[in-house]
Amino acid sequence: MQIRLKYVVEDMDRHGNVRPYYRRRGQPKVRLPAPVGSPEFLTAYKAAQAGVQQEIDQPGLPRIKPKSLRWLCVQYFKSPGYKRLAPRTQKIRRRFLERLCDRVDTKGRKDDDKPYALLEPCHVRKWRDERQATPAEADNLVKAVRVLYSFAIESDLHYRNPAISVKNIDRNSKGIHC
Repeated sequence: MQIRLKYVVEDMDRHGNVRPYYRRRGQPKVRLPAPVGSPEFLTAYKAAQAGVQQEIDQPGLPRIKPKSLRWLCVQYFKSPGYKRLAPRTQKIRRRFLERLCDRVDTKGRKDDDKPYALLEPCHVRKWRDERQATPAEADNLVKAVRVLYSFAIESDLHYRNPAISVKNIDRNSKGIHC
């Protein structure tokens, strides 16, 4: 017996596996858990119909810890302030923040799992100083963290911005020689 549900499509991935999705015009494509007809599938289908985006456990994808640095970045990427930026600015800012989240500390832990509330100015200075060989990149990283925490303050997710007191690297530029 085959079940036909409205807006459910099956796409094949690059490995030949068939994956069910909820696909409706004007809404993001939502992956539904297999097998079709299971209780988990029906719950996710009803949530997708209601417009609720729920996370589905997928073995290959890491889960984002709530209140972690990556979680804050994801919230910022969903914000209207980020979406109002020019596409090029969005790409650059996302690249800096993703690179920051993928950074591994000296003890082998990724920075994205750490709570964003524990970030101090000394951490931002350390990240900046690690990139002092390329001053523009270091300054852009500090700028991205400033904007991220400004968003957190506006959204009542945090009370202070640890990157505000961090100064840019002095480039000692003498200008362009003519």
